[in-house]
Amino acid sequence: MSVPSSLRSALLGAALLCLALGVPDAAGADGLAASFRALPEADRISVQHELRRAELFLGDADGRWTGSTERALRRSVEKIAQVSQERLHPRIGSETEATQYLDDLGAGSYRRILYRGSLLERILYIDRDPVMMVQRALAEHAAEK
Repeated sequence: MSVPSSLRSALLGAALLCLALGVPDAAGADGLAASFRALPEADRISVQHELRRAELFLGDADGRWTGSTERALRRSVEKIAQVSQERLHPRIGSETEATQYLDDLGAGSYRRILYRGSLLERILYIDRDPVMMVQRALAEHAAEK
């Protein structure tokens, strides 16, 4: 069966548009899912709790991988980039990057960006740049490992 050249051109154009827009491919989605599932249950629940606090995840924090969990994780990356004015943009394209992001998210390293942290944090650090605080928290979290 021969594919008409107009259809072939349309498919090629759609594929190029997806690449240009940065639409995640199936491998990226599988890497995020695999990274999430590889976490211990308590860590998966911590990640979902952080997403709930940021009002990005409305499901139960039960540690299960669902479409809602995936959408919330992707929205969290977008929100971090937007709030930080692209100074922070977590990478989740590979399984290694996704694992690092999930570890940091579950540890609360992004809370000042995602939901402004606790009331105590807001009182103590009201005049500090939240992006710098997140970067410092990420560095401290990495040093603890």
